[in-house]
Amino acid sequence: MASPTNPFDERVVREEPATYLQKIRRDSCYKTLRALITLLAVFFAIGGLAHVAVAIKAFASLPGSQTEAALEIWTIHWRVTFLSALTVLLVGFFTIAVAVAFRQASLVLVDIADMLIDRGRQEWKFGKSDQAP
Repeated sequence: MASPTNPFDERVVREEPATYLQKIRRDSCYKTLRALITLLAVFFAIGGLAHVAVAIKAFASLPGSQTEAALEIWTIHWRVTFLSALTVLLVGFFTIAVAVAFRQASLVLVDIADMLIDRGRQEWKFGKSDQAP
């Protein structure tokens, strides 16, 4: 029996990538891990939103002619300058962006693990026999 010249001739895509990914996520072995990743990303994003809210409050407390003001949030007394408020605002946006990136990258790794498990399961079910008749 002659071996195929192209090793990819036997590999045929039977479904669309989006459909396959939905199936992998639906039949995931790591549903709890997916939920934990999403929960952590939400907490990070809430922290970023808190930074943005504090920065907006700091900008609102700065008088137009002054470069410095005092801001009291709960028990924290903060001497606000324009640059410090801008830094807090940028940190907030950066934290939100990192939360989204963390979630997406982590879910991609979980997808890869699920795909490898699915591939191993399919090879076990429908694998070729090493013994030829």
